[in-house]
Amino acid sequence: MKTILKVSHIAIILFNFLVSDNSLQSQFTNFMLYPSTYSQIEPTIARHPLNPQILFASAYTIFQNSRSEGVYISTNGGLNWTGTDICSGIPVQNHGGDPGTVIDKNGIFILTHLGNVQTGMFANFS
Repeated sequence: MKTILKVSHIAIILFNFLVSDNSLQSQFTNFMLYPSTYSQIEPTIARHPLNPQILFASAYTIFQNSRSEGVYISTNGGLNWTGTDICSGIPVQNHGGDPGTVIDKNGIFILTHLGNVQTGMFANFS
């Protein structure tokens, strides 16, 4: 297992406040990187260390009984995104959320996540 010593990591944090009429309000506009029917929570994003136009984002994705991590890529500084709401890293059923994104100095994309079937932290990479 490789150890990553230095990581440039940008976190996206959204704050929601409960108001008296029991509806949620936020000081930020809700933005989905990849429009879909999945809920995207716990977002995280990393920038390529040599090319700031390349971004790698993830979110814990939930739809009915399906749980995974979304994988989203931008090559133009975040103007456009491609990706999927279900990480296909094996074993697929062991994706339990709490994603972390890293792009190492060699351009390898690394996605860390909690286990679902087996407890612990796991990683998938490009």
